Amino acid sequence: MEVLAIIGGAIAGLDFAGMLAGYVFGKSIDVVLAKLAKLKKDTWQKQLVHALFLSLNEVHMGSFENSLELHQKSLLIYEKAHRLEHPDTATAYNNIGTCYRAMGNHEKALELHQKALAIREKVHGKEHPDTAQSYNNLGVMHNNMGNHEKALEMHQKALAIREKVLGLEHPDTAMTYGHLGLLYYSLKQYDKALDWNLRAYKAWTHVLGEKHPLTQIAFRNTRSVFAANGRKAKDFAGWLEEQLLQG
Repeated sequence: MEVLAIIGGAIAGLDFAGMLAGYVFGKSIDVVLAKLAKLKKDTWQKQLVHALFLSLNEVHMGSFENSLELHQKSLLIYEKAHRLEHPDTATAYNNIGTCYRAMGNHEKALELHQKALAIREKVHGKEHPDTAQSYNNLGVMHNNMGNHEKALEMHQKALAIREKVLGLEHPDTAMTYGHLGLLYYSLKQYDKALDWNLRAYKAWTHVLGEKHPLTQIAFRNTRSVFAANGRKAKDFAGWLEEQLLQG
């Protein structure tokens, strides 16, 4: 979704919307690149979309190293087209950090997400969805690295923004609920972990429905924490129904 967000900005004013929709819904990357090649004017937007479409394909193929290289090219395009403290540059840092995270290079990922946050706080302020995204990503990184207290601080900052700006039943807010559930589970605070996982499940159910994969993940996480909390697995269905009835 982060990559798609950048493409949305890059294609503003250009006739790439059909290409993006076609790729997302399963058309070959070759079709997209062929259409790009027909455009005579070589703008920074064209160069950027070319790199980002290739990056989407590399992620789809599981090649994060190649995706990283393409995101780095995108960063160079952004830095040439914009000033260094620009929202697009921050998004490029964010996406490079996400690639490093997927590759297991936590220190480098942390560095890139911190760069993204610094720009976003300066450009957008501390109550913007993009700033919340950076807090969220830093929370994930700190949790992965065992820095649980710092992770909690970052996720709480992300949550405060998302609940205020996006609402209680937005996908990004639901994602933060899930991250807090995971964090408290890591801390063996199972009561809090159960509460946050349940919130995530309720939010995902409202937004996406019971059958959606993300809702099902939240359901399984809630069930696992319920059992870890010393309760009997056979009691879970009745307990969950009761919680849902309470709203």
